[in-house]
Amino acid sequence: MNINSIIKIWERIQNDYPRLLDYPDFTQLEDETCSAIIEKFDVWTKKNKDNISRLHLDILNLKYLPEAIGNLSKLECLWLGNNQISTLPETLGNLRNLKKLWLGNNPIGTLPENVEKFIKSIEEKD
Repeated sequence: MNINSIIKIWERIQNDYPRLLDYPDFTQLEDETCSAIIEKFDVWTKKNKDNISRLHLDILNLKYLPEAIGNLSKLECLWLGNNQISTLPETLGNLRNLKKLWLGNNPIGTLPENVEKFIKSIEEKD
């Protein structure tokens, strides 16, 4: 797992949703363990799950997507294009409100079965 991926995602969310509460001090996160950052991100996404409907995570050079993305139950649009993501978390299948998904220009290989079925059901995808 890549700590920088989580921090980049969190910073992008803060740029898009500055009014959400409880953002961490990102400079202090760099000194924490990977498991501590993952835990904080998981708790934070559960707390803010109803407040995020769109995520623009394209062109961040992400290598992985954290499982906690699946907590964002109101997410309708997810842009992940132009990254280095090779696999998607199974929790992506939890995003039942997702209508648009952009994955272009990622070296995604085999998908978990539930994610593959879920992606086929999305209205607009790339």
